Amino acid sequence: MNINFHPLIMSQNAEDIVSLLEELGFEKQNNGHDDVRLKDHNGFFLDVVQTENAPQDKTGICISTDRFEEAYSLLLGKGFQNTNTADAGQSVCLVSPSGLAVLLCRNQKEVPEEAGDGLIPSFSVDHNEIVPGIFVSREDEVGSSMITTYDIRVTKPNKEPAVDVAAMHSLEHIIATFLRNDPDWKNEVIYWGPMGCLTGFYLILKGSRSPQQIYQLVLDAFRSVADAESVPGTAPENCGHYLMHDLEMAKFYAAKFADYLAANAENPRIFEYPKKERLITEDGQHFYDS
Repeated sequence: MNINFHPLIMSQNAEDIVSLLEELGFEKQNNGHDDVRLKDHNGFFLDVVQTENAPQDKTGICISTDRFEEAYSLLLGKGFQNTNTADAGQSVCLVSPSGLAVLLCRNQKEVPEEAGDGLIPSFSVDHNEIVPGIFVSREDEVGSSMITTYDIRVTKPNKEPAVDVAAMHSLEHIIATFLRNDPDWKNEVIYWGPMGCLTGFYLILKGSRSPQQIYQLVLDAFRSVADAESVPGTAPENCGHYLMHDLEMAKFYAAKFADYLAANAENPRIFEYPKKERLITEDGQHFYDS
């Protein structure tokens, strides 16, 4: 069962609670008919729900699952009571015998169908249309927090030569060192590493931020390469292929990409993936763009 949990606040004065949380640094993510999701800068999120049924504010948990009916039956079997006046549809509020409030929601996250050969969803992006830039590759919930994987695309796939492998290796070392030592970001970084196709890097950060929000970080990281006098971590005991480095070529690629980012700061194409719909034939076969 694909399931996740996060905190929930139910109140007859939801707007006041939302305003208070915003003053504390939370940002409103969505505003549905009767609920609001808020996140802080670390990616922690919670929902605030407007309700007329509770005589006082009540805290609980929200459970999202893609097997809604099964979870609903399980909770009813454990003594939870449905406080909704209508039948369970997309969401339902239940209360345990001890008073624990649970908002059970049908998981609305789209799960792309996979092709018969097991092609993963990230390959459905039209690589022939991707330009160099900063893109959100995926977002994942880990407990009550979010992590985001970014596609830092340095060259245009299938149109420009891929980055030289030795230069790519050096860029990995130099920029990883920069990211892990930046005072404002070092505790946010989970991973930095090259793509197998050698056209860019993957950056994984705690939280949920748009590409525009990490633009300056990426720009500063690539600009820092120009100041490198050597590649860090290239002793045999520090690196699995310590002879495969090229500092001068790394500086060339870094300067080219940094100049490109600076020149295209207002260009939405460097922040948004180009996507096309998949072709589905009459007999049900799926064809991905890439």
